[in-house]
Amino acid sequence: MIADGGLPGAEAAALWHAAENAGAVGAVEAIVCTHMHRDHSGQIAALSARHGAPLFMTAEEHSKVIAASGASLEQRRHQLSAFLVTLGVPAAEARLTAPPDYSLLAAFPRDYHPLEDGMMLSLAGTNWQVMTGGGHSTRAACLISQDSRFLLAGDQLLAGAGPHISVGLNEPEADLLSEYFAFLDRLAVLPETMTVLPGHGAVFAGIPAHALNLHKAHQKRLSRLVGQIRGAMSCAEMAPLVFAPQTIRHFGYLLPGMVLSLANHLWHRATLTRHQDDDGVWRFALA
Repeated sequence: MIADGGLPGAEAAALWHAAENAGAVGAVEAIVCTHMHRDHSGQIAALSARHGAPLFMTAEEHSKVIAASGASLEQRRHQLSAFLVTLGVPAAEARLTAPPDYSLLAAFPRDYHPLEDGMMLSLAGTNWQVMTGGGHSTRAACLISQDSRFLLAGDQLLAGAGPHISVGLNEPEADLLSEYFAFLDRLAVLPETMTVLPGHGAVFAGIPAHALNLHKAHQKRLSRLVGQIRGAMSCAEMAPLVFAPQTIRHFGYLLPGMVLSLANHLWHRATLTRHQDDDGVWRFALA
């Protein structure tokens, strides 16, 4: 079984070829794509073609990668620029922001087997239960081994501060934090000894405690935003209220969407109000 494929491009392709030539990849019976982001889906088409293995992913993630790969880089640049302006990013800065190029994934397989929450798969000599969740992406898939030893988590559960939760231009009013909180709550019953195989970083254990810490960290940002917002503010203006300078620098164009995930969560609960000003900027204020 192959779980995710890495970024598109020659560098990642060379790593896969090297692993295959070394005999580290063989008898591939299935390819699982946990979610549509380029750093996980970028080599899926090539791997599927070489190994002839069926692809498994959720219908929502498959639909999104097909749609994204059908748009040109210029189309995505225009869409992203308009979205960032809505979040309070100056128009000149927004126009210079380059989105990830999903047109490189135009050959992504159209045929796939849809994963659904709770279904069982028998792969790599192990039975796995599918667990889906939102937050970092629309409907990512994780796999839990039936013997409770492993959670193949993709990006749904990462060590440290966890995955970023960022509202994107295709679902600007989504309450992704509610989706992620619901996912984290489901992890409370998993064994402390279960090993997480994440999409980035080293393996780790202690899932229930880590999930609780991630939940608390997001709640802390929500409380900080409610306590510090003054007047009607855009997402760009609210960013320094809830994120450290190094976080703002690291996440770049994703940062306004990360703030929007907080604002939308509070807006859906009527803690914040939202209106669009004369420049087309969404502004949030205490209700």
